[in-house]
Amino acid sequence: MKKKVKKMIEWFYQDTDRGEKNISECKNVYELVEKLQWRLEDLENEYMQLYRKFCELEDRLNDHDHG
Repeated sequence: MKKKVKKMIEWFYQDTDRGEKNISECKNVYELVEKLQWRLEDLENEYMQLYRKFCELEDRLNDHDHG
C-alpha cells in the first residue's frame, strides 16, 4: 500500500518545481495533506485580499463615472 501511495504522490507532483521537495519533507501522506490544506488556506486568504482590492477599485471607477 505504501508503494502505491508514494507512486500516486510522485505522479501528482512530477511536473512541479516543489514536488520532490514536498515528497521528501513529508513523512507520510497525512503530512502532505496537512501541508496542502495550509497552502489552500493561504490561497483562499490571498484570493479574499485580491477580491477586496478589486471591489475597491471597481467602486472607485463607478464613482468616477457617475461623478
